Amino acid sequence: MIANAGSYEIYYSFNHPAKEKLNLFSRFEDGWHLGEGRSFPQQIISQINELINGCFENNLLEIDVFPGLDADIRLTIYETPDYYEFTVGDSVSYCHEKNDMEQTYQEKISLHDAFTKIRDIGKKKWTLSESSVLSGSTKDLIDIKVLPSNAALGYPFLRSNAL
Repeated sequence: MIANAGSYEIYYSFNHPAKEKLNLFSRFEDGWHLGEGRSFPQQIISQINELINGCFENNLLEIDVFPGLDADIRLTIYETPDYYEFTVGDSVSYCHEKNDMEQTYQEKISLHDAFTKIRDIGKKKWTLSESSVLSGSTKDLIDIKVLPSNAALGYPFLRSNAL
């Protein structure tokens, strides 16, 4: 499902195993696990799908989803040694574990807060990369060197010029 066709289309059309599993969960019927397990309402499927898209937008690709018996779905982000879990059901809960020790647990957070946490996880991941790129990148268009259209005129060492 492409939420907003355009610049983020690549994220939403990306065929990730978590998206494939979510699609499978959408077809579960009541009693899907040994006679237990409620089917998943479309609203929960859609909310988890949007959180997955938020992960893609923040380059968090080490993710997985897990079905719950009470029609809840857990999205887990793996950033070893950290694990971030968002469980969407009647409400949204958040858990952060580091080295298998619970660091934070929050119940009944808003979907907006979940997106904010995903963005913060992405920022934390890319902080070092970002600082190294800033010093070596071009700041203004004037800094970009343009190559001549006809390379043979500007580069006498080309093979075509040797013949």
